[in-house]
Amino acid sequence: MGFQRFKNFMNKKECYDQIKGFWNKKPCNINHSNKKIGTKEYFEDVCKKKYFVEPHIPVFADFSRWSGKNVLEIGCGLGTDTISFAKNGANVTAIDLSDKSMLLAKKRAELYGLSEKINFINKNCEEIDSFMTNEKFDLVYSFGVLHHVISPDVVLKKIMKYMDKDSTLKVMLYSKFSTKYLKILLGLDRFQSQAGSLHMKSYSFKQIKELFKDYDIEEIKKVHIFPWKIPEYLNHQYKKKFIWKIMPDCILKYMESKLGWHTLITAKKKANS
Repeated sequence: MGFQRFKNFMNKKECYDQIKGFWNKKPCNINHSNKKIGTKEYFEDVCKKKYFVEPHIPVFADFSRWSGKNVLEIGCGLGTDTISFAKNGANVTAIDLSDKSMLLAKKRAELYGLSEKINFINKNCEEIDSFMTNEKFDLVYSFGVLHHVISPDVVLKKIMKYMDKDSTLKVMLYSKFSTKYLKILLGLDRFQSQAGSLHMKSYSFKQIKELFKDYDIEEIKKVHIFPWKIPEYLNHQYKKKFIWKIMPDCILKYMESKLGWHTLITAKKKANS
C-alpha cells in the first residue's frame, strides 16, 4: 500500500499510532545481535554490525568533531549513534517516537555510564515545538528517520528554531534512484522494515533540494549498496554476492555514487531564515 493512500484513509494521529506500533514491534537493528537484548554484549554487537555494514555513518556523523558541543538527534532508535556522540564528549538530546526503542536506548546509556550526557525524549519529532525550549544546537542530526515521518517538510521547518547561523544539519534520506528501491518496487527485497512500515518515502536529488529549500545545502551525495548474501547476513556472517565480490572497489564506489540507497545531506540555515 502506498504512503499517499495510507494518508488518505487515516488522520495524522492514526498514522502515527500505526508508525509507533510498527517500530515498537521491531525497532531498527533489533536483530543485529544474538546476545541477550539489553546487555552490554548485545549493544556492542549492534554497534559493531551497524558500522561494519554502514561504514559511511561514522564518517558522515564525524562523532569526535562534536566534543563539548550540543547535539539534537531526531530519531535515535536503539541509541547507537547517540552513544557514539556521547562517548566522544557531546551533550545529546535524543528524540524518538518508539517506546521500546527509547527504553533500550536509555538502558544502553546507563550501561555505558552516559545517562548524564543524554536527554532522552519519547515524543513525536513532528511536534518538537510543543515540548522543546528555544535551546540552540551545534548539530541537528537525523540518520534514516525523516523518510518515515508523515510531514518531513514540517520537521525541517520546525528544527530551524533550534539552529543558529553556525549550526550544522546532517540528514540521511532514502534514494529514489537506487538498486535497493528498485528491488522493493519489484518485491525482491527480503528486508521489509522499510516497505512493511507503510510509510516509507524516497527522494531524488531534485526533491531533496525542494524539501531543503530553506537551507543552504553544503553537500549531497549517495552511498551504500548492500553487497551481502541475505541468509548469511541474518546469521551474522558476511559473504558478498558474486557480482560484488569480483567488482573492484573503485567501480563499486562509483556505482554507489549513482545508485546508492542512502543520500547524505549536510546543510546550514539560510541567513534570512
